[in-house]
Amino acid sequence: MKGCRHHKLAYTTIMTSERLYYHDSYTTTFTAEVVEQWEVEGKTAVILTHSFFYPTSGGQPHDTGTLNGIDVVDVFIRPDDEAVVHLLVAPLT
Repeated sequence: MKGCRHHKLAYTTIMTSERLYYHDSYTTTFTAEVVEQWEVEGKTAVILTHSFFYPTSGGQPHDTGTLNGIDVVDVFIRPDDEAVVHLLVAPLT
């Protein structure tokens, strides 16, 4: 992506996030590890080991919510490896 800083936090290979929303669409809190975090146009993108956030797909909008109190403003699938990307208003700490 043009104009983005990207660094991997935990893994050295590309990884697909486990999509837990297929099995349980009612979960509102969960714990996961950050696999990657980078900056995209002033926002923070993160990939988690697994996610309950449904991404924008087939005309259905993405889920909204927070990660560690940080607003999630977009959720989408990265085409390279089909990982679930969460776009946040600020970096996770």
